[in-house]
Amino acid sequence: MVEKEYFSLLGDKEIFEQCTALSEEIAQGREIGLGDLCARLGIPVETALALASKHASRLHGRPMTIIKIDRRH
Repeated sequence: MVEKEYFSLLGDKEIFEQCTALSEEIAQGREIGLGDLCARLGIPVETALALASKHASRLHGRPMTIIKIDRRH
């Protein structure tokens, strides 16, 4: 299996600064949406979902995937 590399438009220092700011805002009760989170970290939503899937797979010890649900009303 080939490991994918994920990139941000921000440097490491900027990412850590944003994560610190986001953590503080979340601790104060602010809800941060996925789109806002991705914009602040300089990553596309697809990358965030792929990383979340990898993390969930490690936590649960089995492969996890993200599926798209088409919600047309």
